Amino acid sequence: MYFKAYNSCIISAPIEDVWKTVRDFSTFHVWHPSFKVGTIRNGDPSDRVGCVRDLVAGDGGVFVEQLYELSDKEDTFVYKILESPLPMADYYGRIKLTKITDVNQTFFEWMAEAKVENQEHFDIITKVANDVVYQPGMKALQEKFAGDE
Repeated sequence: MYFKAYNSCIISAPIEDVWKTVRDFSTFHVWHPSFKVGTIRNGDPSDRVGCVRDLVAGDGGVFVEQLYELSDKEDTFVYKILESPLPMADYYGRIKLTKITDVNQTFFEWMAEAKVENQEHFDIITKVANDVVYQPGMKALQEKFAGDE
């Protein structure tokens, strides 16, 4: 069974500003309110494909994630969750930005896919993903850049 998610929003800021914030794989916890600590292992650069980060959620759960792809040309990156307290496997997430040209804003997309064993796990992942990860993260970015106007 597969969990799939798609979330999007409009951020009232130029794509260059939003990309500068989200592309740094080491600072997810700085802009995302559900996470309190984030570090890159082994002192690797945070934009090196293959670097691994440890994220500590507000509830103390630890997520180990690897930067899988990064494209400054396409304003997108893909990450893989290597370890998680959640009942899932083979999780890949993608953040993609698109310039909204007529108003100089950013269309923000957050997509993910993972394997889950059963409906109960599917329901858990869906709730956590939407209520703890995607929606709070996008809202935080919208608020961060709304203050810059």
